[in-house]
Amino acid sequence: MRPQDQRQSHTISFFYKGKEQKGFGPGARTLLLFLLLLPLAELQAQLRLSPLPLQQRAAHVSGKGSPAARLLATPGDTLSLPFWDDFSYSGYQPDSMRWPQSQTTIRTDGLAIRPPSWGVITFDGVLADGKPHNPTNLSGPADELVSAPLDLSGLSAAEQGSVWLSFFWQLQGRGERPDQLDSLKLFFLDSDTTWHQVWSQGGNPQTDATLFSQELLSLAQAGTARGVSFFHRGFRFKFQSFNRLNGQFDQWHLDWVYLNSGRSATNRYYDDQTVSEGFASLFAPYTALPISQYFASPGAYATTIDFTFFNLQPPPPFLSGGETFDLRIRSSEGEPITSLASSQLVRTEQGDLLEGQTYVNMRLPVNLAEALAPYADRDSLYLISRLQLNSLIEEQPFFARNDVLETTNVLHDYFAYDDGTAEFGAGLNGRGQRLAYRFQLAERDTLTHISIYFPYYNSSSAGRSLSLQVWTNLNGLGEGEDVLLYSQGVVAQQAGIDGFITYTLNTPQVLQPGAFFIGFEQTSAGDLPIGFDRNTDSHGEVFYSTNGQDWENTFTEAGSLMLRPHFRTGVDPQTLSVDDRLFPPVSLYPNPSRGQLRVESAARQLRLYDVQGRLVLSQPAEPRTELDLRHLRPGLYLLQLQYPQGIQTKRVVLVR
Repeated sequence: MRPQDQRQSHTISFFYKGKEQKGFGPGARTLLLFLLLLPLAELQAQLRLSPLPLQQRAAHVSGKGSPAARLLATPGDTLSLPFWDDFSYSGYQPDSMRWPQSQTTIRTDGLAIRPPSWGVITFDGVLADGKPHNPTNLSGPADELVSAPLDLSGLSAAEQGSVWLSFFWQLQGRGERPDQLDSLKLFFLDSDTTWHQVWSQGGNPQTDATLFSQELLSLAQAGTARGVSFFHRGFRFKFQSFNRLNGQFDQWHLDWVYLNSGRSATNRYYDDQTVSEGFASLFAPYTALPISQYFASPGAYATTIDFTFFNLQPPPPFLSGGETFDLRIRSSEGEPITSLASSQLVRTEQGDLLEGQTYVNMRLPVNLAEALAPYADRDSLYLISRLQLNSLIEEQPFFARNDVLETTNVLHDYFAYDDGTAEFGAGLNGRGQRLAYRFQLAERDTLTHISIYFPYYNSSSAGRSLSLQVWTNLNGLGEGEDVLLYSQGVVAQQAGIDGFITYTLNTPQVLQPGAFFIGFEQTSAGDLPIGFDRNTDSHGEVFYSTNGQDWENTFTEAGSLMLRPHFRTGVDPQTLSVDDRLFPPVSLYPNPSRGQLRVESAARQLRLYDVQGRLVLSQPAEPRTELDLRHLRPGLYLLQLQYPQGIQTKRVVLVR
């Protein structure tokens, strides 16, 4: 461990090692995100958060700009001035016309905080395909972003003196902070194919990780200082990070790169209004809801919309090009997209974050319940929120690319706090530990499925065992002890980047209005993280138990687990369960029992699980089976009855 890697332990402690090929290896770097009460040597079972390979992330927003946003060139062409890219487009890769040789960096949304415009390039220690530059804990040249060649040979002496390159940078953002000896550097290519370092920024611990800074460099001055000329037919520039090479650590973010003539050292403002960040949800705190739950209590969810956009012109005043917001709707029944609401935005906050460029937070009150009322009978609704700015400058239409931002929220059959993309993985790392996630029902409903995203971590988690669980109360968080309604053994599966695995409950669970919890107990050794979304925040709903009994709610890192409960249509919530209508009658007597239980059924096999999901009994079933359970502790057990058509689950209570 390098000296600068050491962190002091306060409320939240961080300690690290490295990252191996495609994930974290033994003794890998971990990020502990809760109060440490034990010496580091004793830490065995804790809720942990760790970065994922960048390939496991996707943009949670999408944008559409002017067709002129793309240069009329193909990869490999020599470009001419002006050169500009703000990365406000979809996809993981930077524009291959501007950056044809950049195979290590990746374009991200949500990791940077209030960028000049949405979409940035993120530098760290992994390649664009998610693999580390080097699986060992070494430091050195890591990600790089190399421009296409530019022909600067025809510029006059006066024009050469006015060619400046500007860009904005931020360290860490919502990612992992660079250490003091890490750096982001800029190089220029001379006519002798030699790269010259012209700028460097170190991981200063005093640098504000929430702000972007702008840099301007003169090509003429940089060349004179080094005794070379950068004004030739094949000029290029390159950004490169220097940091640990074994993982998604030591992160830098780059935005709004602009190279042109006719500039000077004071040319720090631009005729561009840009969308910086958008909201995550129309239904706060959720990003998605079962449609029936929404219409049961539409007033329970936030209906205001916040955007942040920048005016890159000098203040004051804030020049408005006419900011409009349009809320559109599409149903699963194939209807065309129609507009629900359209309005000018109302400014609620204004400030100065980009060295003089102003930002404005825009809020639009929307009577969503009234607008959606005619659609209450639909199976699902997709709400598309679109922010549109009007570009102020006609002669530079490519600036219009960052004037549009869209987000989509879903009303269908599931709850979600997350936005569908994972920046990190969070989870426990030992057999017998439990994780629970709290949700709220507005009306009685039947839980039928649970979805989880298992990212690649250390090695494939596919095949590792866990017990899905459903509670209505957790020990210490309300009146009484744990109320475990359901437990079902499953195995982890993986379905690609941000791919959810949906598990069908063998016995759907009828839940009453109010709080309920879904989660799992780990029944195999090793790490079993699930996706963790940094762009939303529901960390207050996360609970964990490292001893299988006592629950904690001390997870403090902002974000949301990618764990979702489903309430499928077509299931009658007034019945005990769908399975009770599918299977023959069953009798359990006496129940509660002092240990001797008679089971009368047509089942072929009986399996009994404790509340932690551990199998405590398995035997063939007879029409009348006598079970001797006197050796078991008092408490709640789940009896699975296996039939040719499926599995039915019944609760058994043992008393003394």
